[in-house]
Amino acid sequence: VAFDLIGQHIKSHVWNLVAQMLKSILILAALVHIVACCWYGIAGSRPDGGWVTRHIEDKGLVAMDFAYSYSVSLHWSISQLAGGMDEVQPTSTDERWFAIVIFIFAFVGQTALISTLTSSMCQLHIVASRQYRGLSDLKRFLKENQISSPLSARIARNASQSVRVRLKNMPEESVELLGFVSKPLLIELHFELYEHVLVHHPFFERYASEYPEVMRPVCHRAIRMESYARGDIVYHAGEQPLKPSMMIVAKGHLGYEQNSGSIDLALGEWVCEPALWMTWTRRGTVTAMDDCKLCVVDAQMFQEIVGRFHHSGYDPRDYAHGFAEAVQQTRACDLSDLASGVEASLAGVGAFAATSSGRKRPSWLTRTS
Repeated sequence: VAFDLIGQHIKSHVWNLVAQMLKSILILAALVHIVACCWYGIAGSRPDGGWVTRHIEDKGLVAMDFAYSYSVSLHWSISQLAGGMDEVQPTSTDERWFAIVIFIFAFVGQTALISTLTSSMCQLHIVASRQYRGLSDLKRFLKENQISSPLSARIARNASQSVRVRLKNMPEESVELLGFVSKPLLIELHFELYEHVLVHHPFFERYASEYPEVMRPVCHRAIRMESYARGDIVYHAGEQPLKPSMMIVAKGHLGYEQNSGSIDLALGEWVCEPALWMTWTRRGTVTAMDDCKLCVVDAQMFQEIVGRFHHSGYDPRDYAHGFAEAVQQTRACDLSDLASGVEASLAGVGAFAATSSGRKRPSWLTRTS
């Protein structure tokens, strides 16, 4: 159970294999210890001392202390995995039957242990060789196409980092069995995967609490996770993407640059919220400061799903109108992928502002870009 709990917190496939091997070895060590104690206990229960007395006589010893007795018993127990030992032999019927039973189980256990360790070592070899072969093919491709050395080094470094990120954070498409899970369960899965990131934003926090039946299909169809390695350009200023989206930092840090100013975005902070509510041209450039994951909300899909539901209470349309009005009242030179959306979400809609007034404002809201 302890190893299963530890395994849930290990994200690396390689370290999971190492943990499985250690688990097998520790289980074997525990069983060997139990067998050694039983072997010594059988001799101690006999009036004549069983194999202990015979061993003392054969070795010309006066007596055996506890440490020596345990070491001999442990040696005998371990040796059953390799066919037994001649130094210590059964001297009675009960000792011999015990030795026979342990020998049979040791034979089966030895086969299972070797099979498990061999399988784990093969998987480790496959993972390592696949990475090496992929990196080798990439370098060969760059060399054959006469790519410059500085760019080749950057590409190879980025590819290696991306592989490490992928091993630590297994993407959903790599989990084959999820393809057999029913759609309702997948919707629940995606809701739990993304909700804890979305609620960093005041709008999604309230909307998820009042309309979870809408947020479930939103999480299922309109949201995805994207990974970026350190130094990756997420997007450039002046870009108007074919698929507009809002991005929330789920892990790592982003750097946002606009008008010669820069801002660091940490966990739970977001960019490009205006894309959810209106046509938006990106004002700044976003760069991954380290290996990071972004929760990306597809604007078109979000609007399509939300538009299919009736809202008797908190209506996103009201929020969108308030947001648009706040943006229109802001000077063009002051518009940003950051502050304009936050100002609208915290103050642009009166009904919403009342619920979020007690929230701690994002750390970068008071900074200027």
